[in-house]
Amino acid sequence: MKLSSLREQFFSLPEPLRRVLVFRLLAALINAILFIVCMIISTGIRLAIPPLISMVYSLFAGSVLFSDWASGNCICLRGTCSAIEKTLFRRRMAAIYVSLENRIIMLRPSFPVPSVQVGDTVAIYLSRHFPVYERDGVQVIPRYYAISVMQCLNGKLGILSK
Repeated sequence: MKLSSLREQFFSLPEPLRRVLVFRLLAALINAILFIVCMIISTGIRLAIPPLISMVYSLFAGSVLFSDWASGNCICLRGTCSAIEKTLFRRRMAAIYVSLENRIIMLRPSFPVPSVQVGDTVAIYLSRHFPVYERDGVQVIPRYYAISVMQCLNGKLGILSK
């Protein structure tokens, strides 16, 4: 592929997916720098193995996300947040329930979702290859790429992304 084609495909990504991809590539760059520093400072390779493994994982995860988007395997589900389940002690989000046309989807956030409330419009970006399970009539999605929250602030629609 040409570099201009990759640039066009990168800028055709939705903003939440672009943020996730940039985060993964930056994590790979930081781990590459840390690997080089560890190789310079230490005499053995044992200290440099964890940043190397983390760099390879970040590059692989970013390339899988980008190839899923480029091949058309990435989908976006939009729905309304119908309920939020919180943990008992620290009151963090344990699950987000999103209502689509005729079904309810449950997500377990792997990272903090910015101020989602009941009634907000939620967009979930995931791959067609990710598994979906059913439990008690609710579709459970254990993995996703990104979540985008659109909430109504003072009568205007605002967008918060993660």
